Amino acid sequence: MRIEMPHRYEVFINYNLDIAGDPRNLVQPGQARFLSPDPVISAAVNAGRAIPKPVPSAVFERTKARLAEYRARNAAVILDAIIWSDGEILGPDKSRAGDMFNAWFRAEQDLYRDLRDRAASSLNFHLQTITENSQPAPEQPEDVDHYATRRHEVAEALLRILEAEGSEAVLAEVEIRGRQLASRLPMTYQTDVGSATSG
Repeated sequence: MRIEMPHRYEVFINYNLDIAGDPRNLVQPGQARFLSPDPVISAAVNAGRAIPKPVPSAVFERTKARLAEYRARNAAVILDAIIWSDGEILGPDKSRAGDMFNAWFRAEQDLYRDLRDRAASSLNFHLQTITENSQPAPEQPEDVDHYATRRHEVAEALLRILEAEGSEAVLAEVEIRGRQLASRLPMTYQTDVGSATSG
């Protein structure tokens, strides 16, 4: 889903899409997915949970303010891309979600391959080096280096595992995730991006 405002790019959000391949995150035939401008509300509704009482005062007020701004600026909400479970994409995908996910997959695969070839004693140094090389926030979402961002995020997650459980747990996670990603096909477009419609 993509939300655009005249003369200003506002937000592009992927809601509850887990690239680990958890089937619960896929929209099955006959199912629906609720989307809202706030991912906290979307996640709660899609999980069938009541939103915790402390949340409304913060989330609802923020969401109401955001919706008011959207109305004032004549925002357009676009179903920008539909991603099938086999990796095919339908839609204009102006936000290049396919490129983003492919960059995420490559970043993880390359990092796991690199870590498998390293001694357990060097894991901490290598992961710390990656996490310390932070990328400056770009002005526009289209300018994000998705490869570097994902590599940084995964390195941070692996560092937390290393600190809590040790190097063997990190290498086990690397092996498991590496196998999961090896079975994934790259994102591909069913139709020409410029002529596809979001339906």
